[in-house]
Amino acid sequence: MILRLSYSLLLYLALPLIFCRQLWRSRQDSGHRQRWLERLGFVKRLDASADTRIIHFHLVSVGETLAALPLLNRWMAQHPDDHLHVTCMTLTGSREIQKRLGDRVSHSYLPYDLPDAMSRFYQRIPAAITVIMETELWPNLLHQAKRHHTRTLVMNARLSERSFNRYNRWPAATSQLLMPLDQICCQTQATLERFQALGAAPDKLALTGNLKFDMDISAQILARGDELRQQLGSQRPVWIAGSTHEGEDAILLQAHRTILQQYPDALLILVPRHPERFDQVASMIEDHELTFERRSRGPVSSNSQVLLGDTMGELLVMYRAADIAFVGGSLIARGGHNPLEPVALERPVLSGKAVFNFTEVYQMLEQADAMRWANDASAISHSIAQLIDQPDIKLAMTSAASQVLQRHQGACLRTISAIDAML
Repeated sequence: MILRLSYSLLLYLALPLIFCRQLWRSRQDSGHRQRWLERLGFVKRLDASADTRIIHFHLVSVGETLAALPLLNRWMAQHPDDHLHVTCMTLTGSREIQKRLGDRVSHSYLPYDLPDAMSRFYQRIPAAITVIMETELWPNLLHQAKRHHTRTLVMNARLSERSFNRYNRWPAATSQLLMPLDQICCQTQATLERFQALGAAPDKLALTGNLKFDMDISAQILARGDELRQQLGSQRPVWIAGSTHEGEDAILLQAHRTILQQYPDALLILVPRHPERFDQVASMIEDHELTFERRSRGPVSSNSQVLLGDTMGELLVMYRAADIAFVGGSLIARGGHNPLEPVALERPVLSGKAVFNFTEVYQMLEQADAMRWANDASAISHSIAQLIDQPDIKLAMTSAASQVLQRHQGACLRTISAIDAML
């Protein structure tokens, strides 16, 4: 209790800085200035009844939303009388939830992890269960859920060795954090064993697999991707660097300059992870003396060398439009992003080696010879050129990756069964 109170006090002290940061970010996107009261727990009240259960799903941002969509859609089909309330932490996640789920669910931001904000949230959202995606473990959320008789389950739980070591430095705090949880549905056996080593009770742990293998690619995504490819030019080589972070773009642009020496009509689709970086990356492209256009401003001319993906919610469309995908967040110590998105779209995957958030997935792909490591500009340009020159290698990689994807599906049904058992 003392640890949680100390944590809460520090968070209260940091609150002015948090709001200042949101205000600063709103200079790039006014959406950051909206719905601030939700961050303090002032969400629209929902009323549970004997016939209607409220099920609360918390998804951090866009990636978690996309991974959870098949489960949410299946849950609504199987439990039409339930009311789903879906929360997230980011503006981009909020827009994705509203775009994908519309009025089929209610939606708000999850409050900041303050005791009064979380208490207010559960007073207004009297959920039967809170289902948390991956590793969003907030002490006051878990405590207030328990106080308000809401059960808690972590789905698609992952705990990297790096995160395990960090939690393990503070065993008392970690034990107190895990204690209120009712169920942890783990992606892998390694994650399950790490949670157990941190003190989670064995009867609270289950191995359900990775929901990201069950990704559902809609016909609309495929059609929009194919349409974009026609606009880009069906004969020119096109590669994409998706979800890039600061420190990666210069490396990727240098790789593209090398590729252009051999393939003058090649196109790079460069998609920064965060919208506040769009203008910064545009300036960087100019500094590399490459011609470019913005996706937000319409069709791309045939003489453009770079397409800046500065729209939201179109990463899958752009993966589909490319021939080869480099998955960002992997050239710096960010931990990588989900390689199964391009895999599901039958695109060969390249990645840097800093993928500690997706270690097991990359191991599966590497063992199946279904991806390539490329950790600098030279390796990236070499791998891209090889896949352009040798389409049989590209085909073998995509085929092997598709088999990995199919072999590990089924987490959606297992997770639904685990949630059902809690209610």
